[in-house]
Amino acid sequence: MGFSTKNMYFVLIVCCMELVTLSKSNRFGNANFYRQGIGQFAGRRRNSNMAYRRNVHVYRNNSFGISRGLYNINATIPRLYTDRKKIQKERFYRSQQAAVDYLKSRNGTIITEVFTDFFSCFTGERDIFIPRLRRKPFIVIESMYRHERRKVMRMVCNSIEGARCISPPHYNMRDILKKLAYMKLYYIHKAAKFLGLYAFAHLVKSFIVTGHPVVSGSYFTDLIANKINRIYYPKVPPSYQVKYLQPDDLMKPDVIFYLDYMTQRNMIRRKLPRFLQIYLRFKKIGPLKVIRRDISDRNGTVDAIRKILLRHVDKDFNIVSPIT
Repeated sequence: MGFSTKNMYFVLIVCCMELVTLSKSNRFGNANFYRQGIGQFAGRRRNSNMAYRRNVHVYRNNSFGISRGLYNINATIPRLYTDRKKIQKERFYRSQQAAVDYLKSRNGTIITEVFTDFFSCFTGERDIFIPRLRRKPFIVIESMYRHERRKVMRMVCNSIEGARCISPPHYNMRDILKKLAYMKLYYIHKAAKFLGLYAFAHLVKSFIVTGHPVVSGSYFTDLIANKINRIYYPKVPPSYQVKYLQPDDLMKPDVIFYLDYMTQRNMIRRKLPRFLQIYLRFKKIGPLKVIRRDISDRNGTVDAIRKILLRHVDKDFNIVSPIT
């Protein structure tokens, strides 16, 4: 049986039609795959902002079968996971022993390094007694404007004879805290940082008993206020919660100055700033003095601090009356 030229052309036309049909079905199939979140890596996305969301999209479809709400990245994380992470973030220690117990419950040589560096901070007598009056003061200056806070802290320190200008953590614990942060051991880092406040308080006492006033740029309130600000946003926790209480076994400063600076953005306010709301909720922290000045008026800020201090100290800068 012969195969004519007309039959050959007919076969070629049929084959071409089949190829066109297959190519169209593949193209539409890939489109369906994109809609289902399966073929997200088969082609190039035009929107560069979607690059980090691709795995989220796959995770949502494979785990929950959800193809909508791609931009709600928090919805991709199981609720149990977020609750567990929040509980760990909300770990507020109520005493030195509580932080020690938590660290002891962890495993690894890094915990031994934490305790080694912590105990190395206590040179000489471990328990140093300081009287309530007739001694040098312990002054804390804090603010959400960290650069201006450091400047004012040093200016106040330089205006007081023999004052020591220091900030936590204790110098013996700085290396281990950097190491913990580098290793991303965040929960151990937070416990060690809280424990470092006790080492810092011991250093403050050692300066006071030797006749040196201490001016610090950070303390318990700064650590906890930043922690609350990160975890609870945008609402501020109510004042009755125990996280606002300073531990009884941690030394209290004689006065805390919070610098509530005025800038062009907050010159006129409809409500108190978030950080100031947190500070006003603290309890058992010692006297809190809020100083509201223009952010460019450093000399005026220092004068306001000295004016408050001079009411309660003698000519040798010893405390003669409690600051209230």
